[in-house]
Parts: sequence; structure tokens; C-alpha cells
Amino acid sequence: MRAKDIRHQAWNALRGNWGWAILTCLVATILGGASAFASSGFSVNINFEGSSGGNEGLSSLTKFFEDSTIAPLIIGIIVASVVVITLISLLSLAYAVASFCLASIIEVGYSKFNLDIIDGNKVEFVRIFSFFKHWGKAVLANLLRNLFIFLWSLLFIIPGIIASYRYSMVPFILADNPNMSAGDAIDESKYLMHGNKWRLFCLQFSFFGWDVLCALTFGILSIWIVPYKHAALAAFYRSIVPAPVEEQNEEVNGEILAEVTGLNRSYLSTLFHKETGVTISDYIMSKKMEATENMLKYSEYSLSDISEFLNFSSYSYLAKVFRE
Repeated sequence: MRAKDIRHQAWNALRGNWGWAILTCLVATILGGASAFASSGFSVNINFEGSSGGNEGLSSLTKFFEDSTIAPLIIGIIVASVVVITLISLLSLAYAVASFCLASIIEVGYSKFNLDIIDGNKVEFVRIFSFFKHWGKAVLANLLRNLFIFLWSLLFIIPGIIASYRYSMVPFILADNPNMSAGDAIDESKYLMHGNKWRLFCLQFSFFGWDVLCALTFGILSIWIVPYKHAALAAFYRSIVPAPVEEQNEEVNGEILAEVTGLNRSYLSTLFHKETGVTISDYIMSKKMEATENMLKYSEYSLSDISEFLNFSSYSYLAKVFRE
């Protein structure tokens, strides 16, 4: 799928959803979950110059503190200043950590929001807060992703840029697979982006004209362009990974079995568990694992081919279940 097709899919998906898309993007941006790379810094230079008097100046300073009645006050001010600066530094550090954690969680939730738009699901603003129950995975995955990008950047800029593309799908993978570990999400993104980095670059570059128009309108047009870009990124992910279906196994197969047997689905599930000791979904999963083992032994299919054939959402998810 070309960049033009992905943008067209995102634009069509946003029809009727622009209001929620703009509002959600604005909130996600404020909370740090939809921000582009940005950095700020400051520097403080303190220069100490000694007097030309050398030891004489030091003796005068010592004599001043010995004879002056305000010396304790000066010392108290210095100590208080050190304490205040230390507290401010600790509060700043705590704020930075909290902001990073919040941004990591919101980023995954906002990715799920955009996937809902592309998948044609019901669009809900609260979706951006849906990953708080898995906050540890979101934070760890974002930490690992930024760490790997930083380490690759030490080899000059280009490897760091390539690494940023390599791990760009991590939020979408977690949004699609909330039970997946942070490490598996990193590995899955690396696997998915193999051969797709250039496609993502072309998609981003295709927005160059929109960026120019945004600059000409002093950023006003970004109200629409930024949600459009995020929806296009979700469409790009969907062009690689179809909507997951493994969670639908029990419901879909339960309906089919109920139709075939003429039994109520709830009663059938209870009866099946009573007779076999396992649920319908567990039984189906065990059969999928048997099929995976046989296909690996007696066919030339790779694990990624098998995951697609058996309707798993991702290669790494199948690998994880198969190891268990």
C-alpha cells in the first residue's frame, strides 16, 4: 500500500470523527502522549575569581567571619539556599519521571484511539486512558525504546534515526496486545519494520506539503494536520498487521457450535467445560499449538506464516504462547 493510499484511508476514516480526533489529539499532546521529538535545555555558568591578594584575601575573609556578628546569618542563608535548591532539584526530577510515565501510558491509549478510527470501531475519548491498568508495560517499553534509540545514536545520527523507525510501532503493538510484555513489543516492532522503514519514511515525507501549509497559517492548520498524521500512522500499522482476531475465538466458535448443535451458547460452554475440563477457547488454543508444532516439523512455513494462517495477531504473540 502506497503512502497516498494510506493517507486516503486515514482521511476517509476521520470523516465523522474529526471532532473527537481533534479533542483527543489536543489532550494527548498536552499530556505528552502525542508529542513529536522536542528538547529544551538551559545552562548555568558560575565563574569564581580569586583576588589578587592570595593568602591575604583569605586571611581577611577568615577575620571577617571571626569578628562579624552577621556571619551566622550568612551561613544560615547559604545552608537554606542549598536545601531549597536540593528540594527544587528533587521535585523537578519527580516531575520529569511522572511526566515520562504519564506520556508513556497516554501514548499507547492514543494509539488505540487511532486504531479504533481506522478499524471503524466506536470512537471514545476515554480510550486514551485505557492503558493505565497496564502502566508498567507502557513505561518499560517506552524506556527501552528510548534507551535503544539513544545507544544507536552514539554511533552518529543516522543509526539513531533508523532505530527510531525500527521501534516506532511499539505503542500500536501494545495497544493491540495489552498482555504482551514490553520486551516482546520491542522485538515485534523490530520484526514488523524490517523492510518497512522506507515505507514509513515515504508516508511521513508525503505530508511535506501539508507542513508547508501549516507553517503559512502560523500553525493553525495543525489542529487538523496532527490528528490526520496520527490516523495515517495507525493506518500504516494496519497495513502491516490486520486487526487481531485471536480474542474472538471463543465467541465466534461458540456461536458456530451452538448453531450446529442447536444448543444455547452459554449452556454449550458450560457443558463443554464439564465434559472436557477446559473452556472452548483453551481447547481451540491447544489445537492451534498442535497445528503449529506439526507445521514447524513437517512444512516449510515460518513462524510468521503460521501466525497469519492461524489468525494470530502477531508473530511474537504466537511465539510467546507456543513457548508456554
